[in-house]
Amino acid sequence: MKKRIYSIIIAVVLMLSSIAAPTKVSALEIPYRVDVTKYTSDEANASAQIREQVKAHANTVTVYVRTKDKDLYAVFNRIWNNAFAETTNPDEGDYLYWQMSSMAASYNALMRKEKGSNTYYTKYTINVDYFISLEQEQMLTQELNIINESFGFTETTTDYEKVKTIYDYICHNVTYDYSDNNMKFTAYAAVTIGKSVCQGYATLFYRLAKMQGISSRVIAGHGTNTDVYHGWNIVKLGNLYYNVDATWDAANYKLGHPYEYFLKGDVFEDHTRTDDYKTKNFYAAYPMAAYDYVEGVEAVASDETVNSTFTMNKTSIKKLT
Repeated sequence: MKKRIYSIIIAVVLMLSSIAAPTKVSALEIPYRVDVTKYTSDEANASAQIREQVKAHANTVTVYVRTKDKDLYAVFNRIWNNAFAETTNPDEGDYLYWQMSSMAASYNALMRKEKGSNTYYTKYTINVDYFISLEQEQMLTQELNIINESFGFTETTTDYEKVKTIYDYICHNVTYDYSDNNMKFTAYAAVTIGKSVCQGYATLFYRLAKMQGISSRVIAGHGTNTDVYHGWNIVKLGNLYYNVDATWDAANYKLGHPYEYFLKGDVFEDHTRTDDYKTKNFYAAYPMAAYDYVEGVEAVASDETVNSTFTMNKTSIKKLT
């Protein structure tokens, strides 16, 4: 897994990947004539516009935003990151985010006085490259539907059985790709040629789990070699999440060894998350189990989860006057 670095100068593009640190855009604050009807003051709407353009594999993504927030970098960060927030759709959220190979963003803005306060009409332009084409994305979706159908899940299939079946499929059918081909970062490569790197394993697991309505995330971090970025998943069973690393367990399977990284608790040996996945907000949204999953045994939340939940929900006491 490569580290993704967003450019801060227009036309400078660096390659993928570790999940987003706060993004910055280059500033071209040049006044220009503005058709106010193009602009949205709804940041959720702006994020949706970005998401749909990225899903369509637009190489130039454009969004027009009307805001009173003078920090136009911060505005961009919010709408960009929210474009890749989790949804129920398997081809959005983390999957969509990790299919971009690079991006570079810029803006230009016009400030106008409206009702006594400054309003900024800002055009954000994002140049995006992708690992695979839109046609390949569509082919992948067709193949995943066939794979999903082949699992033969029924109404009585438990979430554990679904997760284990998906994990087995990946570990048994995908091998690690040591080539220089950038397609190896994709679930498409994992499915169509049976080879990928951790990013392909993780996004494939993510999509197949989400197709079953099972919550999952792609986690970026480091493995045993801290100079190399690594990716794996967390997946929800019951009320808590567990770590899974199909990349490393695929190697175990092929050597005839048992899985070592399947449904592990929050203390995940030889795996260190990047800071974005250690925050109290993240743990509150994705509470981790303290111990490895055991079917039929009630799960216990990890210390990080308990601490984050307490912090997020801590009661504030107002002083009476």
